[in-house]
Amino acid sequence: MTVSTEVDHNDYTGNGVTTSFPYTFRIFQKSDLVVQVVDLDENITELILDTDYTVTGAGGYTGGNVILSTPLTSGYQISISRVLPVTQETDLRNQGKFFAEVHEDAFDKLTMLIQQAISWLRLSLRKPSFVANYYDALGNYIRNLRDPSRPQDAATKNYVDSLSEGNNSYADNLFSRTLRVPEQINTLPSSLDRANKIPAFDSNGNAIVIIPQSGSASDVLIELAKPSGAGLVGFSHSNNYNPGMVGEKLQNVVYPTDAPFYAPTDGVTDATNELLLCISHCISKNKTLVLNHVFKITDTLTISDGLTVKCLTGDCGIYSEVGIGKFAVIITGNGSGWIGGKIYGRNQPASTTIRQDGVLFDENAEYCFITGTEVTGFFAKGLHTSDADGVGYGIYDKGYGTVISKCYANSKFCVALGGTEGRILKNRITNNYLTSGEAKPWSWASNYWDGIVSENAHRYVIAFNEVSACGQSGIYFGGNSGYSTDNIIVNNTVYDCWNRGIDMGLSSEKSATNDVLRNIIKGNNTYNNRENNIWLAGVSNCSVVGNTSWFDTNYDVIFAGYPGSHICISLAPGANGVACVGNTIDSNTCIDPRGNAGITVPTGATGNVFGSGNNLSQAGAIYIASPDLITSNRFELAVTGSFTPVLLPASGSITLSSSSTGVFRATGNRIDFSVTVNVSSISSPSGNLNIAYLPGMSGKTSSISMFSVDFWNDIILSTGVVPLASLNSGNQDQVTIYRSDGGRVLYDFSSLIKSTSSLSIKGFVDFN
Repeated sequence: MTVSTEVDHNDYTGNGVTTSFPYTFRIFQKSDLVVQVVDLDENITELILDTDYTVTGAGGYTGGNVILSTPLTSGYQISISRVLPVTQETDLRNQGKFFAEVHEDAFDKLTMLIQQAISWLRLSLRKPSFVANYYDALGNYIRNLRDPSRPQDAATKNYVDSLSEGNNSYADNLFSRTLRVPEQINTLPSSLDRANKIPAFDSNGNAIVIIPQSGSASDVLIELAKPSGAGLVGFSHSNNYNPGMVGEKLQNVVYPTDAPFYAPTDGVTDATNELLLCISHCISKNKTLVLNHVFKITDTLTISDGLTVKCLTGDCGIYSEVGIGKFAVIITGNGSGWIGGKIYGRNQPASTTIRQDGVLFDENAEYCFITGTEVTGFFAKGLHTSDADGVGYGIYDKGYGTVISKCYANSKFCVALGGTEGRILKNRITNNYLTSGEAKPWSWASNYWDGIVSENAHRYVIAFNEVSACGQSGIYFGGNSGYSTDNIIVNNTVYDCWNRGIDMGLSSEKSATNDVLRNIIKGNNTYNNRENNIWLAGVSNCSVVGNTSWFDTNYDVIFAGYPGSHICISLAPGANGVACVGNTIDSNTCIDPRGNAGITVPTGATGNVFGSGNNLSQAGAIYIASPDLITSNRFELAVTGSFTPVLLPASGSITLSSSSTGVFRATGNRIDFSVTVNVSSISSPSGNLNIAYLPGMSGKTSSISMFSVDFWNDIILSTGVVPLASLNSGNQDQVTIYRSDGGRVLYDFSSLIKSTSSLSIKGFVDFN
């Protein structure tokens, strides 16, 4: 029998009565059918054979019937499909008979399986053609999709419903805020046509725009809404405005040009009185003063009570024509300050200069500040006898906890310090002496002095400043009727100053109220300062650690015709010869291509420590003014020198030739000596013989010493007798020469010397 139809399933719709539904295709056994019912909600239920239905016609060729146990509900659909197990159950044996029906059944099953696969394929979501670029669902639902995650994913109903709900909610919200009419209405004209007009409706109810009546409320409101409208509103800081009103908000910031102050802004007319009124108003109302122009003043402005003055731009501020002996600005009280802009004087540093001073933090200032401000043009020719003369201070701090930061200071004394625990940070400081036309060695009459100067400063931190081209020293801490102690000068760059870079000097007699001590100079970069990059004079217990001090070929260009000593680090006596005592100099790098002394130590220096971390390899060695300094200070880096030896007999005399030499090398508490003496004449010498005088050992004692006679010539000695040497126990700046003969120690070496004798000794002393 052939398989003459492609039908492998039948579908029917229930009427609530029928229970028997035919199937029109062949099956081998009743279990080859799958029967499914679809309800009105499109739920699919697979029925159970011999429970929900029975089958007739299995094994035949023309089909049969599916008989339900209950009528199919009206509107329900039933699907009867053939689903065969994918097996091959025909077994043919060799040499057996040919049974046509058996073969035919096997082929029929294969055909039915192919039909079954094709039927299942028809259930798939397919493209209608190989060239089609879409899948055709044939009007069927696609279920159990995930919500989309990528732009081209299919959207689910739930996803679309969620978006739609959000969009509808947003649209409803907008719609509820819209001015609506019940019918359609035309659009308003373009922005160009409706500018400065108000909306209206014509006799037909169409939307139009019209020009408001002059002077009407609408006209006023439109004018106020223009960019220039704020200029039509009256305002004064003397008025009282209700909270939340524009006027009340405008009063938070006070401009000197506001009503009722009306400060002149031409920079020529005196604005002192108006600014004083502004300051008083801001203090009483706790407001911020903002300078929006350059204002000329002729009397001091006092900033107090926590008031902050801000400058609107870097070109705003004050120009001072304040008289001699007065500051342009005094900052006092707690937390008062100045931010940005300019404070500048007449800027006449010539011999006819008017004596002026800039900004003062007075003795009552606590935690006040100035930041980001240019303070320039305050000079005063020659030395002042008192502050009332007009000194030429740019910024002078006498307060407590003052912060001076990120300023540019250019005055005779750019920044002066006389307070406590201030912070001088990241400023640029100079008085441009090199380009002043007066560049020459500094004198008391000069109008260009120090960059940062202190006479009475305590516990300041001076850090990250750039100080250059000052007429005197870059940073000066001096004892000149002041007591400067416990300050830290760290990580500054100081260069091209006419006198010194960093200068700590006791300039007048040391006393309980005049001294410089316990200051720290650390991590600074100092270079090409004319005399000394770092200079200590008469100071005590200070620390100079980790600085870089150097010179290069630009030095000769900068100071052409006026070369100085260009010393990297120098100790010196202070006023009345007061010595440097107890200072530490360590881990500094000194660079000078001309090989000047890297570190110099003056006569009288005592108790100072020169650490082994100093790098003088690119500069000259350490220079000491006297060999005696090697025992009155501690040199942890090697110090070498020479001296002229003498021979001291117990009686008579011995004269040495000029070729006699003595050299020493001191490190820590050890001194190595090498001495050569060449006799030129004698006069009846006898008794004990000593070589004198060992540098630094006068009046000293030693913990250990060792000497030997390294060479001798033309000395009267018996065969086998050798000269010996040891430190003189009574005078430890002398070495005794003696001999051992036959087990006896003899101190008669003077009598063995001839006019042609010579000898050399070597040894060391560890001094106490």
